[in-house]
Amino acid sequence: MKKGDFIKLHRKNANMTQDQLSLGICSVSYLSKIENNDVIPSEQIRSLLFSRLGMNQESSFEEETETLHHDLTAWYQSIENFQIIFKRSRLWRVIPCV
Repeated sequence: MKKGDFIKLHRKNANMTQDQLSLGICSVSYLSKIENNDVIPSEQIRSLLFSRLGMNQESSFEEETETLHHDLTAWYQSIENFQIIFKRSRLWRVIPCV
């Protein structure tokens, strides 16, 4: 997950508008570009945005990224396990979906 996506996710989770989050920090259009990963904000702007969201910038981002990676890995393994079970059950000969 890119930092712009991360900021947008947490802004929405906090029920904040772009106007509310960007007030006194940057323009709304600049925040939109950050959230769309069109620009990389300065360390100062990132820090202010994370602070307004009530988060520690780096640790929160790293923890969330690690959690996301763990969840995606578990999901992928579940799919692989399903495919193995499905093929062993011989249903794959009847239902050509995998």
